Amino acid sequence: MKRLHRSQHGFALLLTLVLLMIAAVTLSQVARQSAGDALHALDASEALQRRWAVTSCRATLLPRAAGVLASAAYGPEDDEGSPLTLARRQPPGTDLRVSCELAGVAYELVFTDEQAKYNPTAIGVLQLDGKPLISKQALHTAMLELSGAREDPKRLGGGSVVLRPMVDLDGLDKDKTANPNPSQDELPAVFGAYGQLFEGVGAQHLLGEAGHRGAATNLTCWGDGRLNLYRAPKAVIKRALVPVLGSEAVTEFLVVRHETPDLTPKDWINTLTQVSPERRAFAESLVVERSQTQGLWVVAHGRTRSWYTFSVREYLPQDEQEQALNALDADPEGGDKETPPDPLQRYDFIW
Repeated sequence: MKRLHRSQHGFALLLTLVLLMIAAVTLSQVARQSAGDALHALDASEALQRRWAVTSCRATLLPRAAGVLASAAYGPEDDEGSPLTLARRQPPGTDLRVSCELAGVAYELVFTDEQAKYNPTAIGVLQLDGKPLISKQALHTAMLELSGAREDPKRLGGGSVVLRPMVDLDGLDKDKTANPNPSQDELPAVFGAYGQLFEGVGAQHLLGEAGHRGAATNLTCWGDGRLNLYRAPKAVIKRALVPVLGSEAVTEFLVVRHETPDLTPKDWINTLTQVSPERRAFAESLVVERSQTQGLWVVAHGRTRSWYTFSVREYLPQDEQEQALNALDADPEGGDKETPPDPLQRYDFIW
């Protein structure tokens, strides 16, 4: 009987140890699950905070991008005249960077003037004297130069420059009478996003850093293609105007622009007396005094990575607004018409 009593005590001890082990394993799993849930909740909270920050910046700052860019070099006490007057005094450059902190998170805001950049869609479809202004090979060369890939291939982060356009169905329909079966080379080249200009290039390399331009600093896919000569960098002006005016005339133009910043772009062009009036008039049609397409990068710097958001805001061309208005159907019984089209449209991209 005594031996049986000792055996029962040993079994109870073993059973207690097993139960303690099960409890410890269960508690460790619960603790691990709780820690995971806490991390997920923290990540969800930060993600919600970033989304609200981006939404607020878009709604508040993007509509004011033109004024911010125009008056960036001057304080409120120096803001004399219209944004156009300030733009004439603004040193060339396509973007303005601002760092800030919202709710403990570091953000970088980058305002961009998309009409101070080279637009391959607009340049690719232009014709001069009945011939294309620029060949596809020359367009690709311009892309390499303006993106910085020619001088520093690492600037693309291992990616490459490509020309992979969308098919412009409207343009294709208009040309069916002339050529019902156009070849791929004859299709209009329309680039709707940076993914069609670059392959394998991330947002960090597209935007670049302060003091180091990115692959997209001088290139855009938005706007009507007309160039804001007040802000456009020299490299962009050369690539856009040399096919029209010639290299010597563009060199002279850059000197005139630097020495007489208060003149208008048309005044600068008309000083080039060695260029024919027809080509000067063509060049005038390629420039604009007031940009109507701006962009805003919002970069949120987290603990382990950064999130990039890019938004573009542009005015619809007048003819497109009129077409949309004419397409609205009126109520035959005299009711209200449909809401007219918004003259602005926005494109959003997230990385």
